[in-house]
Amino acid sequence: MAVYDGKKEAQSKLLDIAASCVQSALKAPQITGRVELEFKIITDADLNPFVEAFGLLSSIAAFHAISLLSYSKAINAGQPPVLLDHPANHAVLQEDGR
Repeated sequence: MAVYDGKKEAQSKLLDIAASCVQSALKAPQITGRVELEFKIITDADLNPFVEAFGLLSSIAAFHAISLLSYSKAINAGQPPVLLDHPANHAVLQEDGR
């Protein structure tokens, strides 16, 4: 019988979990009919712009300050989180022209 490091195994499964979340969202029934859903799974160095944004926004919203703290701590510990991003999150910024 093998003995596995629980932290390493949990970290290696994060992408599988994110993919399962996307799969669930894509297969979920939709009230208004089929909607084209798009998702991005972001990890490792691609998280840096998000962490920078959390840093800029942390002074105006506690949520972003906590996100900055938790993401930075995980990245510094060598256990980068996985961010599941949906383009609808960006719709408000695009409509405002920012």
